[in-house]
Amino acid sequence: MHGVIIGVSGGDLASTASLNEYAIKRTGKEHPHVLFIPTASNDSEGYIENIQKYYQGLECTVSTLCVVTEKYEKKEIENIINDADLIYIGGGDTEQMMKIWKEYSIDKLVQKAYMDGKVLTGISTGAILWFSYGFSDSDYFKNPENWDYKFVKCLGLFPYAICPHYNEEGRNRFDDRIKCLGIDGIALENDIAIIIENNHMYIKKAREDARAYLFKNNGGVYHKIQLTNEIFI
Repeated sequence: MHGVIIGVSGGDLASTASLNEYAIKRTGKEHPHVLFIPTASNDSEGYIENIQKYYQGLECTVSTLCVVTEKYEKKEIENIINDADLIYIGGGDTEQMMKIWKEYSIDKLVQKAYMDGKVLTGISTGAILWFSYGFSDSDYFKNPENWDYKFVKCLGLFPYAICPHYNEEGRNRFDDRIKCLGIDGIALENDIAIIIENNHMYIKKAREDARAYLFKNNGGVYHKIQLTNEIFI
């Protein structure tokens, strides 16, 4: 039986609190073990401290897998991932994260965790990595003075292109650029999560006026459909 993916588009720990607490609930554990993977932020110390403090405040045990700043054997990484009840994947540079994950086979291990029934959550990068492509700001981290959004190839478990932070400036370029890919797309404003469970998808809102859209490709013509909380795939 597959697990549950709760991909939070954007926001902060306060604005997405109901989504984070929902992820904890889905583990079925009173005091779940949360594993934070901050690869996309280059193992930012401040980010790690915030996540640890937040989830410990929710009576979780928290550990962190820091493959950018620390060295692990591949078997050690596998054991760390297997020991977690809830895996939280942080935001940042999606393209760089995918590259590092492949070096350690973390891409395969998190897919296996999903297949094995674990709960996986995260924000921004942690929401888009499951799909074929993510509409990413990865180039910003390399050249903040001259960059643009681009599609980054992700894990490809689900054949969609996905845009997080859709209510932020510049993200609406997704509407036109997805046409070059020729596949269906999903755009999520902040404070909303895409839930993937039993091969179905639906959305869950932390903010009632947060919106999500499905871009349906019909022979090269795209139809933009606003989504409700009901199962749409």
